[in-house]
Amino acid sequence: MRRRLARLAGTTAAALAVAAAAGCSPPEQSFAEYDHRLKHPVKVGTRTAGLVIEAPGEEGFSEADRRRLYDFATDFQARGTGMVEVNVQADGADDAAARRLLRRLLTALADDGVPAARLRPQLVLDGPVTAPRRAVLVARQHIAELPDCGTEHTYESNIANTPGGNFGCAVQRNIGAMVVNPRDLIQPHEASPPSLGRSVNTIRAYRQGGGGE
Repeated sequence: MRRRLARLAGTTAAALAVAAAAGCSPPEQSFAEYDHRLKHPVKVGTRTAGLVIEAPGEEGFSEADRRRLYDFATDFQARGTGMVEVNVQADGADDAAARRLLRRLLTALADDGVPAARLRPQLVLDGPVTAPRRAVLVARQHIAELPDCGTEHTYESNIANTPGGNFGCAVQRNIGAMVVNPRDLIQPHEASPPSLGRSVNTIRAYRQGGGGE
């Protein structure tokens, strides 16, 4: 009889322990609650960048316009996508002044590093021509969309021991603010091949006891 009671007591205690463990187990949480990269993602979007340039004089573009063209081209190479549209006002398809302005713009952009294959020149014939003629450059750019930080979070009841609502948000904002080309957040550039000359110099220095570069 005592053995039977002992077995029943043991079974009851085990059942109570299992029930207590089940009652105290934290609720299931998404992995995103613990990974700040998923909870505060840095998204990549696009925006339209435009630049208005007036026809240059006999001496060419002014220093200010030449700097604006350079900045536009540099920014496009860093984060641009698609084509650069170069639109020039014209009286007609045979407008010599408009074609001359178009050629100067294409030359300037090419000199600043924009590939010719990514330039889309066109004469705009659907409106009155102002004096001096104007050109409008349009391009699409990648931008980093940063997460919002500073949300309130209470720690009064956190049975699951999940990170706070702001955990890792500042890190993600800093990454998005520092990246030169947001396109790299989608697909990084391929690694460049190793430098044969540098490898030879390093091996030579090692053999000579120089410790390398």
